[in-house]
Amino acid sequence: PVIVRSRRKHALIGPNTDVSAESFTLEAYREALVEPETQIRVSKDLTVSSTGNKADSRAVLRQQSNVQAGEDIHLISGNQAKILEQATVQVGENLEMNARKLKKCTVAPDAEITYDTKSGNCAPALP
Repeated sequence: PVIVRSRRKHALIGPNTDVSAESFTLEAYREALVEPETQIRVSKDLTVSSTGNKADSRAVLRQQSNVQAGEDIHLISGNQAKILEQATVQVGENLEMNARKLKKCTVAPDAEITYDTKSGNCAPALP
C-alpha cells in the first residue's frame, strides 16, 4: 500500500503523474487533489480523502484525471467531493462518494464513470 498523508492543509498528486500500486491513499485536512492528466492505477482500493469540514475542504478528481481500481474507490470529504470535467473513473466493485450533503457533491456530465455498485450520500449524483 502507498499512503500520502498530509497533517497540514493539502495533499496532491500530479499533474502529469503516473502511479501504480496495490492500494493508494491520498489524505489531507483541507484538500486532497488528484491533479489534471494524472493516472492512478491500483489493483485493490483507492482512497482520496479530505478529513476537514471547513468551507474549503474538498476531495477532488480534477479535469482529465484517470483513476482505476480493481476493487473500491472512496472519494470522501467533510465538505465537498468532486469529479470534474473529462475525468475517467473505473471501479471494479464499489464507488463510494461522500460529502457533507448532496448539494456539495459535483459530478461533471462529461466524466466517464464505470462501477459495479455505488454508495455514499453522493450516490444520487453519480450516473
